[in-house]
Amino acid sequence: MQKNNGQPVTANRNRRIGFPRLYSYCSDQNYYYLVMQLLGVNLKELKESFKECKFSIQTTVICALQLMNRLASIHSQGYIHRDLKPANVVIGNDTSEAHFIYLIDFGLAKKESSTNPVPEAAGKAGKAGGGSGEDSAENIIDPKTGKKKTASQTLKDYMLEEKDNFRVVGTAMYAALAAHLPNKKYLKKDDIESLLFLLSYFGVGQLPWRYKTNQEGLEKMMHYKYEIKPKELFPPSVFPPQFAKLFEYIRYIPDDQEADYAYIERELLQAAQSAKVDPSLLIPLDWMTGRPIVQQPALVAARAAQAAQSPQPPQKGNRHTLNSQLSKNGAGGNGGLG
Repeated sequence: MQKNNGQPVTANRNRRIGFPRLYSYCSDQNYYYLVMQLLGVNLKELKESFKECKFSIQTTVICALQLMNRLASIHSQGYIHRDLKPANVVIGNDTSEAHFIYLIDFGLAKKESSTNPVPEAAGKAGKAGGGSGEDSAENIIDPKTGKKKTASQTLKDYMLEEKDNFRVVGTAMYAALAAHLPNKKYLKKDDIESLLFLLSYFGVGQLPWRYKTNQEGLEKMMHYKYEIKPKELFPPSVFPPQFAKLFEYIRYIPDDQEADYAYIERELLQAAQSAKVDPSLLIPLDWMTGRPIVQQPALVAARAAQAAQSPQPPQKGNRHTLNSQLSKNGAGGNGGLG
């Protein structure tokens, strides 16, 4: 059996906020083993435990800030998650960490340079510019105008190319539009688009596309995602205007251009201000308050376990930042998007 012999796990030396701690690992002839940090309930179960089956805008904004931080961390290392969904987002396992949101399940994650089309689509790679990792000139330049194609034109071209060939990388409901197009390279900006779908789901309670995941259903879902307007995804009656603005920004970034993470952070902080949320405070989130909920067995068991082992939470009103609280728990790291 191979193991790490009790030596510090390299992955923890530069550990970043919001990801499970790796304690140990080993393998034998048949299996690989990981010993990881025990975390709490996922946001799918938490959301569904509420009678209204959605989060308040204050909690949704805090989720937005923390999850964008998580994406910025993995993107800065050159990786793309590719499977953002409520079940892959969890809270800490005790009361003192109920404010902290963790991103888990990297089973579909890849290095950005390796997120080329799936093998079944390799035969079309020359047309859609995926096989070598570089887009061909014909895929970037509009032959009618001689000018660079807009992001919208590029997506439309891929949709026409993939007619009757719809498959999804990740979970169809929350996947970015690019995930529906096997011949299109999946980029960091697509992770961010998927996050925005997730945030709409948290704040509204459901997404407007709910179809079966057969060929017909996936085609309808893809077209809905392509045609949806920012204010339909983020109704002004629910969300601060910055959310719709960010969706429009992400959707129209050209494939050869990186998202501006500092700009996204500024917009989310503006959204927090509009929602009267101070992100520097450990404000009570929905699952920490007395809002009426439908008790689910998994949630009841998790709360009982938390109550049995948790230290006393910080006193209400103390200006503890996320970083200072994490440092108390020995996690360390930088809480900004950089």
